[in-house]
Amino acid sequence: MNTPRRARGFPSRTPRGTGAHPQAKSSPASRRLPAIYETSAGGVVIRRLRGRLCVALLKTRHTRGDVWVLPKGHVEHARGETHEVAAQREVQEELGIRNVRLVRKLGSVRWQFMGTKNRRQGPRLRGKQEPPSARIIKTVHHYLFEGLTDRLHPQADEGFLEARWVPYEKALRMIAYPTDRAMLEKVRQRPPVRKTP
Repeated sequence: MNTPRRARGFPSRTPRGTGAHPQAKSSPASRRLPAIYETSAGGVVIRRLRGRLCVALLKTRHTRGDVWVLPKGHVEHARGETHEVAAQREVQEELGIRNVRLVRKLGSVRWQFMGTKNRRQGPRLRGKQEPPSARIIKTVHHYLFEGLTDRLHPQADEGFLEARWVPYEKALRMIAYPTDRAMLEKVRQRPPVRKTP
């Protein structure tokens, strides 16, 4: 897909579980910039492997190094796509997994960050950092899915380096963004996973 992906903020240094996004603060100058609203959807995919609850994570390159994230992407409103359908599509595309079962909605998060009006062009222009020209206000709707197969194949053309089933507690430590971590925390409350043989 040619649509832009997740906000390229720095991995979080905020306290665990706060739900705050590293780009959530805005200055008076940034509030004068035009706002562009984006809607994305994604999911937490879980599976019980060898008796342990595991989460599917994606490794992607970041300016500060490689980071682990949850699958998510833009909702295709022009095609009439619902948040639920977009979440399942993004999970299947980015993890390379076809067999998933929607369990329930986990919640939604919203943050803002500085970006460019033409996000498809990307943040760099002729090797130089393009100055911010808009406030991007992003809402992401997260859903819980059960993975019905073990094999994962990361979507390389979207910049994903690896996809891996990670034990739940380890995934909480590995995940880069507090908004993703907050969704993982919600899974602990009610993990509806059938045992596999």
